[in-house]
Amino acid sequence: MKRLLKRVLPARVRTYLQRRVLGGEGIHADGHNFLLITLDSCRYDTYVETATPSFDRIGAPRKALAPANFTFPSHMAIFSGFTPGDPLVAESLVNPVAGKFWKVGQTHTRKGSRNLMVLDCKNVIDGYNKAGYATIGSGAMTWFDSREASSAPLTADFQQFYYPGNYYSLAKQIAYLERSIRLLADDQRFFAFLNVGETHLPYWHAEADWPRGENLCLPFDPQGTNDAAKCRARQSSSLAYVDGTIASLLEAISLEETHVLICGDHGDCWGEDGLWGHGITHEMVMTVPLVYRLAGGVEPS
Repeated sequence: MKRLLKRVLPARVRTYLQRRVLGGEGIHADGHNFLLITLDSCRYDTYVETATPSFDRIGAPRKALAPANFTFPSHMAIFSGFTPGDPLVAESLVNPVAGKFWKVGQTHTRKGSRNLMVLDCKNVIDGYNKAGYATIGSGAMTWFDSREASSAPLTADFQQFYYPGNYYSLAKQIAYLERSIRLLADDQRFFAFLNVGETHLPYWHAEADWPRGENLCLPFDPQGTNDAAKCRARQSSSLAYVDGTIASLLEAISLEETHVLICGDHGDCWGEDGLWGHGITHEMVMTVPLVYRLAGGVEPS
């Protein structure tokens, strides 16, 4: 029956029938596209101190706690519905305990919570696949390199995935996502994911005027060359570059038909308490920006 539906019915109609008529294996996607962007290592203070006119179209930043202190576990949590959140606010989507963008499988949500979508599946990508969506992704971190077995939990369920080979090829990632979305049928809904590497140490981008390989945020500062002020300035410059480069992708999608979530997956220490980098549970590593915009008129339910 599902194969027959896929051949003869538009994607939005298939989603409705899977949800309301066939039961859809517990899949309750809401029929809108979704764009998820993770700014790798982006600190909350960097975000609020940097001009980001493209991201401002999506919304104002909320101060959130990341679900983990480095890329792999943080994305595993996000792909399970546990996005960064403010634990002090009982507000759906801002605090995943109060209500999630995606309630995956039997993950706990408190009574009375309002979730945007329910996906009875092994992870968010698997859920969108079962709901008839196209799933397209690109990740800059080596955790997303499909040549490595360790990447499978993050990449294997995507129908299409692109790893650019380094941390500083955002333009190529954007071109890949734009082309992949453009080639979809007009009525084909999509879940698109972008992991941005330019905000990750050593904080370099294609228009930077400092050496690409110069890392001033080394654990334990072994040569005494770490520089917190330059780290701050370089991450801010990288974020500004990301904001300008990503503008075309935001133009390519319909914000009236697409939910957008932008967040950091973790931050970095720049000498606070003698610590540098991430992979450590420190306030500056765990505090990240959370920005989102729901497609026109949609509310969690």
